[in-house]
Amino acid sequence: MNSGVPVYPQIEQQLKQAIAFGLLRAGEALPSTRAHGRGAADNPNTVARAYTELEREGVIRTVPRGGTFVADIGALSSRLLKRRNFGC
Repeated sequence: MNSGVPVYPQIEQQLKQAIAFGLLRAGEALPSTRAHGRGAADNPNTVARAYTELEREGVIRTVPRGGTFVADIGALSSRLLKRRNFGC
C-alpha cells in the first residue's frame, strides 16, 4: 500500500532511527546504494538520494571508493537526533 510519502525520506528516517537507538554505531559501514536497493526493492538512485541528504545533515559520511559509514555524531547528538525525530 502506498503511504503517499516518497521512499527516500522513509529510508532516511529508518537509518536515523537505527542510529539513534544504537542499532547502527559510529564508523559502521552502510550497504552500497545498489545492495540497499536490491534488499529493499528500492531504486539505487532513491537510496543515493537518501544517503545524500543524510550526508548533508552530517549523519553519515562517504569515503570515495571506500564506502558509506555512520558518522561519529557523539552521544549528545544521538540523543538530540532521537528526540527531534522520534519524540523520545
